[in-house]
Amino acid sequence: RTEQAASASIAALTVIDRQQIERSQAQSVPELLQRVPGISLVNNGGPGKSTALYMRGSNSNHVLVLIDGIKVGSVTSGGADLQDLSVELIERIEVVRGPRSSLYGSEAIGGVIQIFTRKGDGQGTKPFFSAGYGTHDSYQGSVGVSGGAGNGWYSLATSSADGDGLNVKTADASGYEDDSDGYRNLSGSLRAGYHFDSGLELDGSLLQSRAHNDFDSVSSKRTSGFAANADSEQKVVGGRARFSPLQP
Repeated sequence: RTEQAASASIAALTVIDRQQIERSQAQSVPELLQRVPGISLVNNGGPGKSTALYMRGSNSNHVLVLIDGIKVGSVTSGGADLQDLSVELIERIEVVRGPRSSLYGSEAIGGVIQIFTRKGDGQGTKPFFSAGYGTHDSYQGSVGVSGGAGNGWYSLATSSADGDGLNVKTADASGYEDDSDGYRNLSGSLRAGYHFDSGLELDGSLLQSRAHNDFDSVSSKRTSGFAANADSEQKVVGGRARFSPLQP
């Protein structure tokens, strides 16, 4: 897993930085990634519902997803829960299309998606805030601060989303229930680091997301399965130490 400049890469590479994320006005990571060439997504009904990602025709479990360098995946669907990641907590996304198993292992048959959370630049304190409201009583808000001084830097942010959701099934569909299927999400991230004069650099990160989903799961005889819902949680903790004593 060697670092190299984007211009020097021989693979099909797309980098989405913080400025592009804000200009896109995307409300979710799947909505942001569906604009990348070679990627297609299948959503199971409205915001927050299970979303499968396919890259260049490969299976959804053949795309490696990394968050701050840590491999992530779902124990139920097999793929990463991209629908539960808040775009407000993300600094940039790097997408490499095509087989990269020689560097990342067998899970990178279709490609690699690297997600990096917000990172301070060490040049003073920079707070940020966002809020939004939409149809179906959907709310969204985020608040955070990043910055640092000298050789140290930090970033702390939290984001929340809530909505009544959509009724995506028709009356003749299996498991139909005449209601809207809502979604709630609360996420937070913390990242900090310090570069010592000796050439040692320490970097740590934490990302946690909790979500609640309502869905239709009524039995064929309509005797059970009403008000079905699921709660999910994902937590990514990582740390890194780098020592470069010969740097000028």
